[in-house]
Amino acid sequence: VREEMAAQEAERAAEPADDWAKPYIQTAVEMGILSGVDDGQGGITIARPKSNPNREEMATMGVALLKNIRI
Repeated sequence: VREEMAAQEAERAAEPADDWAKPYIQTAVEMGILSGVDDGQGGITIARPKSNPNREEMATMGVALLKNIRI
């Protein structure tokens, strides 16, 4: 079962982000909520756009999001 899950995760990690998600990803990268990587086309994207984030990634994004809230 773990082998199958690892194979599925690897497939999702290799898939590019959907077009509808790209502006949201770009905004999150610009705000520092997501860490961006070069997409090879002159832009920035996230490394695994179709994978589920782990707890550490969610915590990091949560802290970054809170830092960006302007009240």
